[in-house]
Amino acid sequence: MRLLLVATLLFWFYGATDTQVRRVPRPKDLSGDPAAPKEGLELTTSIARQELCQGTMGLTLRLSYKNTTDHNLILFKYNLAAYQQKVSRSVEAADAEDYEWVLYPTILSVAEPHNFGDEPPTEFFVILKPGESYTPINDVNVSFHVVQGKGEDSEDDRQAGPHVLQINVRTWLFTADPEAETRARWRPFGTLWTAPLLSKPMPFRIDEPQRPSMSDCNK
Repeated sequence: MRLLLVATLLFWFYGATDTQVRRVPRPKDLSGDPAAPKEGLELTTSIARQELCQGTMGLTLRLSYKNTTDHNLILFKYNLAAYQQKVSRSVEAADAEDYEWVLYPTILSVAEPHNFGDEPPTEFFVILKPGESYTPINDVNVSFHVVQGKGEDSEDDRQAGPHVLQINVRTWLFTADPEAETRARWRPFGTLWTAPLLSKPMPFRIDEPQRPSMSDCNK
């Protein structure tokens, strides 16, 4: 059973890098359990890699989670794919929810419920102490189309220049929230976090598209 779960996770981590963009319904919020915390975990992003090829901007994001509570938090230790991308003109616009565009990337299905036992297994969960930050080993990929010049944008085509990005990510891989008894068993170790998270605004820049060679695009 443990090997099957590991195989599922590997499918998620590598399959979730699919950069095809299309509009899909927003995923179901899996944080319906009243015991699930709603505030106290802060998500920030930084750019590990940025490339522009044939009018498509690709960003590889490094995510960092910070426990801003006064107690331990239990967090699934791997990043899941971003299910929403929000881009604004500035940090102030992002804070005001004044978005230039919002995209829903391709969403993969989540895993079936799994019984992890009496304590959080270290191969799947990390325990964050108050004020502690954690960066998962796997990054998150996002992409979108851009256009050259100051012409009229299409639905998914955006202009070069400065922008601000936020992403919404899941923090719980499974189809249902954990049972209350699981939370109770794990209480001595901390509070299990399962709510989705919206990252803090991250400034980035889209450069004017050039005409790359096919070899550049296939790196």
